[in-house]
Amino acid sequence: MPVVLNPPMCVGFILAPLASYIISYVLTAIGFCPVMYINVPWTTPIILSGFLASGGNFMGAVTQLICLAAATLIYIPCVKAYEANKNREDAAAQAE
Repeated sequence: MPVVLNPPMCVGFILAPLASYIISYVLTAIGFCPVMYINVPWTTPIILSGFLASGGNFMGAVTQLICLAAATLIYIPCVKAYEANKNREDAAAQAE
């Protein structure tokens, strides 16, 4: 799904990282998750990167799972709006 010039997906593209940042900051500030102090390559898969970056603490991986769930919940309405728009366009094309 394209993000460029696609307003419903742009909303998710902006809100999901923002929500992930806020969630991870709050969880680190309250002590749920340790401070990430190890630099891992950006290609490291999610969950594993949180575990490794936190020095082997499972709470880093749990924090990533929470952020992934929040981003998924943010993107669901965006994807549904995109699909509804595409269905309208297809129906209009079929009617012609």
